[in-house]
Amino acid sequence: DFWAGKGVALARIETPAGMLDFYNTHAQAGYGRSSYREVRRTQMAELAAFMNGSRTQVAPAFLVGDMNCGIGEVDYETAAGDAGLTRLMAMDSRIDHIFAARNDHHAFEVLDTVKIAERISEDGQVFGLSDHPGYMSTIRIAPSSATGETEVPAHGADGAGTPS
Repeated sequence: DFWAGKGVALARIETPAGMLDFYNTHAQAGYGRSSYREVRRTQMAELAAFMNGSRTQVAPAFLVGDMNCGIGEVDYETAAGDAGLTRLMAMDSRIDHIFAARNDHHAFEVLDTVKIAERISEDGQVFGLSDHPGYMSTIRIAPSSATGETEVPAHGADGAGTPS
């Protein structure tokens, strides 16, 4: 893991229904060392702080990635709890996760989750995509019954309605 910098990326995507915040991360692996768990817990706290400070709170926000920790582990619970995340997967995925950030404007429903093979074959050659499988969830986003909204409000890149 020391060969690659770790962090979180944010893409603010304009859709026909409005803006969507999409976060991706790849956290420190454990390699059987307890010291890396603290590194990862710190990364998860920083990730939650970044999400809380950057998301619009009105648009749907998703976090995906290789978190190198599982449900119930301290580092996982730090990210999920501090950022207000709901897991959106219909199967166990060990260390890879798909989340939505809870908000008062949207309800999320997992329709399906599929496993993406770590190796593919093309023209008789096998290519490795990763050292473990990936996952993809199909998610329905609906207005929350609490707000009565019918669509996602559109916002500029600064999240305040200013055109980008």
